[in-house]
Amino acid sequence: FEDAVVSGYIDVRALGARVNHDALVDSMFAWIGGELDHAELIAAFDRLDSLDIWIDQWDGSRMAQGRLKNLTSQLIGRFAAAAVQATRIQDGGSLIRFGAEIIVPREIRAEIAVLKGIVAAYVMSKNTRQPVYIQQREVLTELATTLLAGGDVSLDPGFAADWRAAMTDAGRKRAVVDQVASLTDQSAMAWHLRIVG
Repeated sequence: FEDAVVSGYIDVRALGARVNHDALVDSMFAWIGGELDHAELIAAFDRLDSLDIWIDQWDGSRMAQGRLKNLTSQLIGRFAAAAVQATRIQDGGSLIRFGAEIIVPREIRAEIAVLKGIVAAYVMSKNTRQPVYIQQREVLTELATTLLAGGDVSLDPGFAADWRAAMTDAGRKRAVVDQVASLTDQSAMAWHLRIVG
């Protein structure tokens, strides 16, 4: 969402004014495969839009960039806190990796789906972007395949420890997937250049 706003793909003013809102909700619904209904998506959009931190203007200024960064940070905190709270209610006790089934409340899943759906509608479904996505997919696949074949040698320390602790091929693959998922677009390209060549 943040990158799409900065790049000019999402007009937050039009988004807030609900320009072509029904078509946007239809696009969200199609993108998520019907997991949530239209009413849930509309309610989730309304909740996000009503947040004090929600942006309704973008001019690219440092102030606007700061507000957008704050929105992103606050949303991550909102989503993570809701999942932690729901998981603790469900499983109780302390939460450790692979030690509990993560529970993401349906309302939060709907809010995440709205953000993904907005990006899908304004960015990812555009035919002009498809070559970029194909190239990114190839880079990530090649990087993951090379990392998996190379063992823990090229992994960051934490992921290398996960690799060594894994008892199965699936566990080692999980360490590689987690490593690749932790990379930004730019760092993934740099890793690919360094490791794959």
